Amino acid sequence: MNELSYRRKESKMGRCDVEFMVTSQEVTIEDLTIKHFSTRHDVKMSFGYSVSQEDGPTFVYITDSGLITPLIAHYLSKADMILIETDYDVKLLDDYDGYDDYLKNRIMNTHLSNGQVMKFLESNGVGMYQHVTFAHLSPRTNTPSTILTLAQDCFPDHKDTFLIAPLQEEVEVICQDQ
Repeated sequence: MNELSYRRKESKMGRCDVEFMVTSQEVTIEDLTIKHFSTRHDVKMSFGYSVSQEDGPTFVYITDSGLITPLIAHYLSKADMILIETDYDVKLLDDYDGYDDYLKNRIMNTHLSNGQVMKFLESNGVGMYQHVTFAHLSPRTNTPSTILTLAQDCFPDHKDTFLIAPLQEEVEVICQDQ
């Protein structure tokens, strides 16, 4: 992880081995190569991750980004599987009375919407991915059924591609040979 991020959370980390990374640095652990790269968020040190297995699939993780930058698009275009933030549905965010206009604007500038992700998948080609996992859904301005219905309507030939990351549970990833 990044040293600044670690120092800010060090008291919560407990005892663990930490290797500090700098942006775009590669770390190799056995047959995995891990890269981290910056995302566009309103906090310092917000990153996405690319994890590649030697002679195997590449997984890219993107949350906490207000847009898909060219750098993020570069990593997503090399992935076989992605986990990507779909924080909010524009209409649900607009209709939600619990947020003032300042907070709604902040969310729209620092998190990806369902529509932004669908637009990217359409332009990039959803068929290149074995799995697209939607994550970081706001419990107030998005729902699993909202994003799944939208994705399946936009890409009816790829309905089995889409997954939802559990909102409050750990995620177990199992890769199977095809």
